[in-house]
Amino acid sequence: MLWHKNISNKINSISLISDGKYIFIKCKNENYLFNREGNLSWNTTKISYVSSNGSYVFSVDYNNKTALKVYNISNEKLLWSYVLGNNEYTVFANTTWVINWYDIDSIKTSSDDKYIIVIYDIISGEEPEILPSSSGILVFDNKGKLLWENHTYSGNVITAFSMTPDAKYIVIGTGSPPLSSAYGGKVSAKVLLFDNKGSLLWRYEENYIAGKVKLVYITPDGKYILAWYNNGDIFIFNNKGDILWHYKFRELTNGILYEGLINDVYMNPDGKYVVIKLWDGINYFYTNIGNTEEDKNTIDLYIIYAILLIICLVFVGLIIKNKLK
Repeated sequence: MLWHKNISNKINSISLISDGKYIFIKCKNENYLFNREGNLSWNTTKISYVSSNGSYVFSVDYNNKTALKVYNISNEKLLWSYVLGNNEYTVFANTTWVINWYDIDSIKTSSDDKYIIVIYDIISGEEPEILPSSSGILVFDNKGKLLWENHTYSGNVITAFSMTPDAKYIVIGTGSPPLSSAYGGKVSAKVLLFDNKGSLLWRYEENYIAGKVKLVYITPDGKYILAWYNNGDIFIFNNKGDILWHYKFRELTNGILYEGLINDVYMNPDGKYVVIKLWDGINYFYTNIGNTEEDKNTIDLYIIYAILLIICLVFVGLIIKNKLK
């Protein structure tokens, strides 16, 4: 054992940053950043997120405005900041009414820390039902330049996110916010794939009541995207938006048909295997998608070769015919 630390707060997550150079611990009340030697770095109240490669620390200030602040992890120097928007609320008769509040849901970075992706919600409502009403995604370079952004419409929020390690592809899932019955009707739950310039490459939509995408995952090479909907639908797409594999989970219990009783879904990096975690076990699938696409490409090549062969034979036949005249 290299070292041991007692943490008095409830630990929510632990991340090894930059191959174990830093250990980032998120707790209920405050966060901790240790270096490899076990020394505590930083003022724990400042740290909200740490970049993948261990270059930056992110802090979020919530006052009259929501501001993202980016620091150098080594010398704690503030490098740049960005204001997402003004926060507006009022208190009347001991009840808080939120008109507009920008809440950062997560911050992700590319593996080399060149790209910084911020997912946020715009929250509104009356206490205790202060809920997300819409969402947005912001993509920066590491100098603080906003490269592109995208926003959902009212009543539709970002519910899932994934990207390739180089941030070449970014995929988000959307759907209804919590207590979506307040909005009524069916919700368009989307899967959207963007490139690193912010261009929307394709989208896929499923419409049903309180619909949302619970999870998206894109393989490291950007070839395949898995999307899990909360009604039990699981799709695998290629990066052109074609559906390569689809599974609908249903379970009949005591004569009642249940949909979507899934705890989690996993896909391996080449997209060939999917594991569905259920409340009482797992389902394991071989999707065959890589082989299917390879077979399709092989068939396409055979067709091209056959057409070229026919053209050559026709051409040779014409030459022979002309010589016999």
